[in-house]
Amino acid sequence: MTHSNVAERIELAEGTAAKQCASLQSREVSPHTLRHTTARHLLQAGIDITVIALWLGHESPFTTHGYIEAESIHEEAGSGHHSTTAR
Repeated sequence: MTHSNVAERIELAEGTAAKQCASLQSREVSPHTLRHTTARHLLQAGIDITVIALWLGHESPFTTHGYIEAESIHEEAGSGHHSTTAR
């Protein structure tokens, strides 16, 4: 399936879902959004980053490290605490 086919199917599903969930009407959902969200959920579930890197097709877990940083920032924002550690 091509990228445009995936994007088209997501758009159709998003339109259907938005009828039931009004907050989706103002959101942009793309193949990248689903890929990133799935990777974050796998990370939250305790899946090893090397497994996530393989699933994403990254050549190195270092590429996937950005998900750890994004998750850390997301958790800090949700808790109201901000890290003072340099990254």
